[in-house]
Amino acid sequence: MLMEASGVGGRIAVDMLPKPEEVDILQWLKAYQGCGFVVTCESSATPSVISEFSRHGLEAAACGSVVAERKLTVTSSGANATLFDFSRDTLGCRPPAKNMNVPKCT
Repeated sequence: MLMEASGVGGRIAVDMLPKPEEVDILQWLKAYQGCGFVVTCESSATPSVISEFSRHGLEAAACGSVVAERKLTVTSSGANATLFDFSRDTLGCRPPAKNMNVPKCT
């Protein structure tokens, strides 16, 4: 949703996602999504963002990047797949069109 609303895409390295060692990655990916955070920042800020999560007892990792191509691509064990192509797929978070005629409130 973050990517679609921002008009960008992303690449996520599934193998880099923090998870409990004993949990299967597919089970982990289907777990309740409200238990996780997706944060974007400049790469130079990554260490301090991870440190802040750690300071509060939360595990965090750099596991992806924002890209101009409007697709969400995941990689795992050398393979990759496009999950969403925002030029045709929608999660309902499209940014408003820049040329919309929006009535002004009076």
